[in-house]
Amino acid sequence: MTPASNTNPTTDATHDAVDDLKGRAHEQVDRVGDQAERAAKFAENVAREMNGYATRLRPALERSVKDQPMLTLAGAVAVGLLLGKLWKR
Repeated sequence: MTPASNTNPTTDATHDAVDDLKGRAHEQVDRVGDQAERAAKFAENVAREMNGYATRLRPALERSVKDQPMLTLAGAVAVGLLLGKLWKR
């Protein structure tokens, strides 16, 4: 007598489907990880650029605050209102 085969077509199909799903999930996780890494590098570059702008702008702002405090305040308020309007869109 030959032993009965332990393979079941339904079980095999289920295992194949699960393996396929695992593979797809891993691919998606890898893609999301790559996108997050690119976004982090982009944000780091933007932060570095903004730091450079702020470093160059600081002496001019300090001089403006010292020489024309009310005009500087009015300009800051105008910029704040503009950014607020843009933020709401």
